[in-house]
Amino acid sequence: MKPQSFVKSLENFYVVKPLNPFKSRVKYMTSFKLAINPYRGCPYKCIYCYIYGYTRMSDIRYPASRKLFKRRLRRDIREYARLGLPKYPVYLSPSCEPLHPFLENRYGNTLYALRTLKEEGFPVIISTKNPSRLLREEYLEALDRKSTTIHISVPFLDNRFEPNASLPIGRIWAASKLVKEGLTVYIRVEPIIPSYGAIAGQSKMELKTIVKEARKAGVYDIISKCLLLSIGVSKVYPSFYKELKPYYLRHGYSDGTYYMLDYNTRIRLLMPLYKACRRNNVRLWTQINDLPFSEAPSCNELESLTYFR
Repeated sequence: MKPQSFVKSLENFYVVKPLNPFKSRVKYMTSFKLAINPYRGCPYKCIYCYIYGYTRMSDIRYPASRKLFKRRLRRDIREYARLGLPKYPVYLSPSCEPLHPFLENRYGNTLYALRTLKEEGFPVIISTKNPSRLLREEYLEALDRKSTTIHISVPFLDNRFEPNASLPIGRIWAASKLVKEGLTVYIRVEPIIPSYGAIAGQSKMELKTIVKEARKAGVYDIISKCLLLSIGVSKVYPSFYKELKPYYLRHGYSDGTYYMLDYNTRIRLLMPLYKACRRNNVRLWTQINDLPFSEAPSCNELESLTYFR
């Protein structure tokens, strides 16, 4: 079935959605993934976050459980089975932190989703800044080692752009423990933020250190891309947006609701990370299909690798 057909089939679903219903309609999409967001908004409120471009301000200020999440997830899974749709990977979650301590302690939506998806045989991709939560016994039991991939976000060595998130060193420690548990772990060094004006993006040394620490933790794969500067950031962190906008106007272009850097600028910003990965025998996955780096597959290939592992 073509991606367009899947998008149509899922129109009346409550919580199970296409990962990107806009991208899924274009010809170059190489794989299809589902997405589940257990919560509305994200308590971390990272300064660079792209969700500010499409998330309501009330949800940004007051993150909460999605309405009737558990009941609606069960309803969607039953309907999915009734339609006879293939069990594509489910991404937890593109628009919120699925393992935030306060939300998960109060509602337990992500744990419920993991148990349900394991029972139904769906591959799962977890994207998180709080991987230590997964080391709890009940979460480890809810993870299928053969079909679960964990993406841990560690773009910086400190919390200068992520004031409410867990410490990066703790995320890397958790990555090492999850690897020892037999789980597949990727480190997401994204977004790469340019240094401009008062904004201090990643230095070469910072990127080298992140790669070295990831390698020590037993991680052999890193995912990265440059910052897409969402216009929505101006609503939440106007100084960050105003500081970087001139750089993006000079070295990039507007693409709807965000600014994107041009090809050569992205290559220049990614090069230190690529070199660090080469030195440490770590693979770099990118979202630039024609990236002039040898042995650097694109994230489209990563999607297929995740699905067919």
